[in-house]
Amino acid sequence: MKNKFLSALVFCAALTSCNMDEVQPGTIPDRESIETAADCLAFRNNLYASLRALTAGDYITNTELESDYYVGLVGNGNRGMLLNTGALTSSLTDITEPYDGSYSVMKNINFLLEYGTALLDKDNLSDQDRTDIKRYLSEARFIRGYIYYYLFDHYCQAYSADKADQKGLGLSIVTTYDPTGDTSKYPGRSSMNEVKELVDGDLKAAFEGLQEYEASSASAKNMLCAPNASYISSYAVAALQARWALLTQDYTAAVDKANYVINSGIYPLATGAAYQNMWSNDVGTELIFVPFVDASESAYVGSFNDAWNYYANFPDRVDYIPTNATIEMYDDLNDVRFDSYFAGLSMVISGSAYDAYIMAKFPGNPALVSGTNEYKNKPKPFRTSELYLIVAEACATDGAAKNETAANEALNTLRAARISNYQAEVNSGATLVNAIRDERKKELIGEGFRISDLRRWGVGFTREGSYPLAPTTESIIQSTSLISFSSNDYRYTWPIPNSEMEINPQLKGQQNPGY
Repeated sequence: MKNKFLSALVFCAALTSCNMDEVQPGTIPDRESIETAADCLAFRNNLYASLRALTAGDYITNTELESDYYVGLVGNGNRGMLLNTGALTSSLTDITEPYDGSYSVMKNINFLLEYGTALLDKDNLSDQDRTDIKRYLSEARFIRGYIYYYLFDHYCQAYSADKADQKGLGLSIVTTYDPTGDTSKYPGRSSMNEVKELVDGDLKAAFEGLQEYEASSASAKNMLCAPNASYISSYAVAALQARWALLTQDYTAAVDKANYVINSGIYPLATGAAYQNMWSNDVGTELIFVPFVDASESAYVGSFNDAWNYYANFPDRVDYIPTNATIEMYDDLNDVRFDSYFAGLSMVISGSAYDAYIMAKFPGNPALVSGTNEYKNKPKPFRTSELYLIVAEACATDGAAKNETAANEALNTLRAARISNYQAEVNSGATLVNAIRDERKKELIGEGFRISDLRRWGVGFTREGSYPLAPTTESIIQSTSLISFSSNDYRYTWPIPNSEMEINPQLKGQQNPGY
């Protein structure tokens, strides 16, 4: 079930009323193919299928296996084991495929941006065609911004002002469609600030373009600016802008963009049973963007569940369990997240029973079952809860945005939505910072943030094998899974794939440290 990146990326399935099958998936037709608004629509729909793949399955869960959340069990067939044991190499498929897949999608984006923009100069377009094309180009700018954010967050060191202008620490930036076999023309790695400038520019253009589209009609606004929207809205763009600003230490922008979404009132935090049900039915008030998936397409959406669990094949087997420390995070019995994220299982290994809590945050959406349950859920790339955590962290960090009152307010609002009968707390200094970090760990488990957080904070971890909840289970924990990362461990940053280093002479001397 793992390692289905490329098959998912090239699949082009139908969004509701979108005719996504008008273009052959994974290909770029000849240059004459973008001659009408309908041609732009076909390209744009292909990009939505790619974005859906980029926000699901292994693209999200692989770094989670690398983190301190989970410990491996014997007999896991080496599924994800090199990530979990920290044995990262520049040839590891789990690392090379996301890189290659991301740049593959970039070709289609750059093609659409170049020829779709040129199409706007034609005189034979209707006003509606012009409005629609501008929307498609805005969505393409968002998706390109997302891809460069994703690549930066995995293949670049933690952002810091003192090294942000140093060449060779950013990414290979490609913003035009110009395929060539001349390796002398391949770009080397940019600086971090050059990536920042590109992502900031793409997201700004996407935000303004989608705001313009949303203002074009009541139906456009109602379709996009609502929970569970299948298409990108200005609010989804703002959510990514807030995340990106936090990652690049622009704390004032992080707060402004997060509050833009929060204060809209459109995406209130889900509570109680509604929050718990959200993880199975993929519908909730706090879901800002949910890519469309139905049962006929579920095979082409990566499973979050099978990163840890093997019970789609063997009902009483799993590959990884949450560590005892992970389980103990949820120390309040009134915290709805515990029952939402974990389930008890009696595993049978070599004829003996072993009890443990397993990761059950992504139990599979019944509406996506088209035969055997493969535990597929729709991606949920942007949630309001993350935005409250962004406000809290940015306001608790030294700098222009520092405001501990606002940080406490954001933290308490989130906790009140997750813990019944919660009593608000007021913290300051290191106590407040640590409380916010703990809450990010509790809220965002399994959603691909943990390694990024630890790298950004400069915090290490030790994964331990004790399991006092069921001591006999300790005997089936993989000893190789019990590892430590230092506070500045080189493995927090993935290597540039070896295949890329070999083919591109401009990358010489630009591999990430440690590889």
